[in-house]
Amino acid sequence: MIVTRLRLTSTNPMLQGKAIPPKPENVSDDEWDKQNWKNRAHIRDDKLFVPGGAIRQCISATAAYLSIKKKGISTWTKHFDRGILVPNAMVLDASPDDIECVSLFIPSDGKRGGGRRVWRRFPAINKWSGEVDVYVIDTSIPKEVFIRVATGMGMFSGLGSMRVGNGGEGGMFDTEVLSWVD
Repeated sequence: MIVTRLRLTSTNPMLQGKAIPPKPENVSDDEWDKQNWKNRAHIRDDKLFVPGGAIRQCISATAAYLSIKKKGISTWTKHFDRGILVPNAMVLDASPDDIECVSLFIPSDGKRGGGRRVWRRFPAINKWSGEVDVYVIDTSIPKEVFIRVATGMGMFSGLGSMRVGNGGEGGMFDTEVLSWVD
């Protein structure tokens, strides 16, 4: 197993969209959203974080997008899908006090092209960075291929709600590979 440490640094704001509890029947959708928008941020012990699973999905999505050839027509995608582990969240250097509210007019069902639109509020983190350990369990993944995928993550996939990989404009970042330990 190989352990690599990455440093991710924002190039534009990241919106977070953690699920919030269902609203009570006696409160309007809009009022509930106004009261709970900040609860969509990932906060633990008064620190903002990005779940490890989100980073792993970002790595896998980028590997699929880049489709780096392995041999013949096969690519490294399946190796990244099954051979990468991000066991811990990435704690951000931004504070929960730095969060700003962003209102977006989005489909009410959350699906692109939905017929009915509503205003929703999301927590935005304008400037952020953090370090995260990525375990490369599939040791057949070459360092050069991993670095190419890691450095493309922020450009092609992004993190958070409305990220660039889903047709949005947010969650882009630069990646620096700090270490690679066999």
